Order: sequence, then C-alpha cells, then structure tokens
Amino acid sequence: MLNNSIKLIWVFMLLMGTSTSAGTITGKVTDSRTGAALAGVNMVIEGTNSGASTDESGHYVINDVPRGRYNLRAVFIGYCVQTKRIRIFLNRSTITENFELTHPAIPVVESDSVKAYQDNIYRYRNPISINIDTLMLGNHHVELKVSIRNQTQYDLYMLHSVKCFHLFRVIIHDHEGNPVPRPINMGCDVLPLPLPRAADLFRIKAGETVPYPAPITSDHLLNWMGAGRYTIRVEYTYKLMKAVGPVYIGCRTTPDDIREKMDVLTKILRGHYISTNNVFFTIE
Repeated sequence: MLNNSIKLIWVFMLLMGTSTSAGTITGKVTDSRTGAALAGVNMVIEGTNSGASTDESGHYVINDVPRGRYNLRAVFIGYCVQTKRIRIFLNRSTITENFELTHPAIPVVESDSVKAYQDNIYRYRNPISINIDTLMLGNHHVELKVSIRNQTQYDLYMLHSVKCFHLFRVIIHDHEGNPVPRPINMGCDVLPLPLPRAADLFRIKAGETVPYPAPITSDHLLNWMGAGRYTIRVEYTYKLMKAVGPVYIGCRTTPDDIREKMDVLTKILRGHYISTNNVFFTIE
C-alpha cells in the first residue's frame, strides 16, 4: 500500500513537472506610428523551430515553449526587425509580449551632384577595363588577381571585398561553353546585410591602372568540377538598388551611420563589365 502511494506521488510530480516545464507566449503586434494591427508578422524564437504568424487582429500565440531564456523576433516586410529577450519560468504558463514595429527612417537618395557625376561616367561605353593577371588553383578554390584601368577623365570609386557585398565574381565555362554554377553564398540570407563603409572604398584616379586590393576567389568550386578544360573570366556588377535604403538603413543605425552608408552606396561605380582577357585551365 505504501509503495502504491509513493508511485502515485511520483506520477503526480511528473505530471506537474511536465505541465509547468513548457509555456505559452502571446501578444499583439502593431504599427508604432498609427497603432494599427499588423497581420502576417512572423514571430520567431531564435535557435528553435517554434514560431507563429499574427492574425488579422495582430495577435499571435506560440505554444509549448520549453522553460528557458530566448530571443523573440518580429519580422515583417517594410518594417524594422524587433527582438525582445524573454524567459519562460517553471511555474508560469503564459507570458505576454507586445511589439510596436517601426518603419525604416531614410531611403537612399543621391544628391544632384552625385547623379550628375554618375551620368558623366555612363557616357563611357567602358569606363573601366579589367585584366586577369594571375590564376591560382587551390585545393578547393579558384583565386584570381586582377588589375583595373580607369578609362575616364574622372576619379572612380570601387569597393574592397565586403562580406555579402561582392561586386566581383568568377565566371567559368566548360569546353562546350556551358557556365559552371557558382556555389551559394551561405550566411548572406539574414537581414540586415552588412553594408560597406567609407573605409571599404578605394579610388582609382583618371587614367590610372591599379591592382585590385584582394584576390577574387570562388570557394569550394573545385570540389565538384569534373576533369576537363575550362575558360575563366571575371565580371563586375553593381546597381544602386533603391530598396537597399528602406530595407537596411534606418533600423539599427545612428544618423551619422545613415549618412555615411548613403554616401558610400551612391559613390560606387555602377554597371556591368567583364574582363578583357580569357584565361584557360585544365583539371586532369
């Protein structure tokens, strides 16, 4: 009889522990300026598979969240991402976290003087020429060193290699002329992306030829390329996307940061250019 009583106590304690070890997060998401409810906001608990979306009234519910500390993130297109630190306690089954989302503050808008400068550059069919100087094949990657010639009468601004903001890319074709797919740029699908700063720019004076400051690589490309003869070129592509401003600028930056990043984005040479020489290599 005593043993049965002990078993019942253990079962009761186990049930109590199970029922209170997980909690529920609920709340409402609104526009910080108008107070209007926002439907379809993605509510994500970082580091887990748990989450929910807000309904038409802006409410959300996330059930069965184990006790612990988490970052709860609200993500909605056109608004700044907002994150709150939350904690699920052992003896507290429900917590309420409301979010007020804000619009990014400032889009990228170039001044009349910058627009006039870029228009002058556009008059040149090929404002720059790109030459492949050195090709090196490593265990996993192709590495190129290139030089760039400024063929205009204006100083040009280009960009050092910045994570997730690569303007130069390696282009490889097989012996039949088919392009070899580039590897996916992993780790660059999380917003906001890092944007270049003034220190990431370098200048090429009118008529000057300079080596690009860093090798241009295509990581892990050789891991799955078959034997054969290949042609390699380099392409440069940059287009000022107006969406870069509203999406990335104004959410996590100070006014000084915003002005600097706007200035950098509008200075970078725009267009699509391909290296003038072809380089061949063979994989046995």
